[in-house]
Amino acid sequence: MIDQYPPANGVLTSLIWRKTAAGGETSLSGYDNASQALSYTPGQEQVYLNGILLVRGDDYTATNGTSITGLSALSASDFVQVNCYNNFSVATLPTSGLTGTISNAQLQNSSITINGSAVSLGGSVSLPGDIESVTAGTGLTGGGSSGAVTLSLSTPVSVANGGTGISSFGTGIATWLGTPSSANLASAITDETGSGSLVFGTSPSITTPTLNQPVMVSPEERLNIVASAATGTINIDALTAGTWYYTSNASANHTLNFRGNVSNTLNSILTTGDSITLVWLNTNGTTAYYPNTIQIDGSNVTPKWQGGTAPSAGNASSVDAYVFNIIKTASATFTVLASQTKFA
Repeated sequence: MIDQYPPANGVLTSLIWRKTAAGGETSLSGYDNASQALSYTPGQEQVYLNGILLVRGDDYTATNGTSITGLSALSASDFVQVNCYNNFSVATLPTSGLTGTISNAQLQNSSITINGSAVSLGGSVSLPGDIESVTAGTGLTGGGSSGAVTLSLSTPVSVANGGTGISSFGTGIATWLGTPSSANLASAITDETGSGSLVFGTSPSITTPTLNQPVMVSPEERLNIVASAATGTINIDALTAGTWYYTSNASANHTLNFRGNVSNTLNSILTTGDSITLVWLNTNGTTAYYPNTIQIDGSNVTPKWQGGTAPSAGNASSVDAYVFNIIKTASATFTVLASQTKFA
């Protein structure tokens, strides 16, 4: 009888599934007469109906590994057998059986299965799925001229300061690699000078740097040009520009007040022993006016004028240039050297 087939081979066949039809079935799945669940590898199954081998794709469809579909309606007591074949597997290979060198050519048509996916041996090897761990006693090496190895870590790797290899990161380096900001870079570097943000070569903004013996080629100076007439008190903000130019004709004698800016005093931005040079360009019409009062941070100062005499008037129909070299000699104490030059 057909249902007296010998038991499964145990080497190549993992399951023989036998089922007696009730009648009318066009598909088969689930448990057989012996309560075995149908399970096969698509393309490696054989289906027999009443002892006759059916043709895959013509007589039936087997694609999902758990059901056979596309059958012509079965009659009652029809007997179906599904032989389910699996790949040959080796449980243990003794090391004493491995001698000499196994070449790529010997492995070209071989394969192993990792995480349910076939991996071809010989040439490049692709490992599908997740690799739980890799142990390399002497380090990992590889060849070839292209491609990359990407390691995705499920948990953070602790990086310590000191030692060899990846553990040799210095203090702050790992933080900077994770968040590459200027502040984190400054924390990772131990011999920097100054503070603030990282500076690049094109149009940087640098606050109060100290330059030792700089060589400057055609440096530009930023001016503050104001289309107004000089009158009243004019605040000369050193943090805005070194030269202030009022282009309309002055309308009265006026006071110049030198300061850092509205929020900073000149005293606060200069260190004792520092000096700063500020220029005031005053435009005069036919009636000339001049700065008759000089202040620093709102307090009057008396400059030492070039030639020993302070100007008592401006120059008509001209631009008068006033140059003030302000030297901080102590806290809130200044020596001011000044000059007036007519340009017409």
